[in-house]
Amino acid sequence: VKPCVLKLDKSVSIKIKNKCLINCADDMYELINNLYVGSFIMHENSSLIVDNFRIGPHCIVKIFSNATLKLGNGFINYSCFISCRNSIEIGDNVFIAPNVEIRDNDSHEIALAGHESTKPIKIGNDVWICRGAVILKGVTYELLEL
Repeated sequence: VKPCVLKLDKSVSIKIKNKCLINCADDMYELINNLYVGSFIMHENSSLIVDNFRIGPHCIVKIFSNATLKLGNGFINYSCFISCRNSIEIGDNVFIAPNVEIRDNDSHEIALAGHESTKPIKIGNDVWICRGAVILKGVTYELLEL
């Protein structure tokens, strides 16, 4: 697998409890195609907090200035996109299928009175996110016990 593009500002904070694998692929992907390249970018004063997470190939993860991405334990499959301008929290036993987009922001300015361009996202424990899902700002998803 080709390497991941890694860009970290010198002011970032990274805390990994167990391990964090980035741009990892199963043998199947390595045999089929060696074109998977991903990027992991952290801007000024951003934070990454990880327990035990695996991020597959061709994922793009951007943590913007003063934002925090928190990952419990789980797996992000290939070709996913995460854009964190405020706060994204992903719990334990979370499995994210290919081609999922998670963004806590509009990624552009909207000139409307009272418009909030970013809101935190919280994904609780024991969640499977299906292929092609798009999770936008302000979403909280937690498994409810009946």
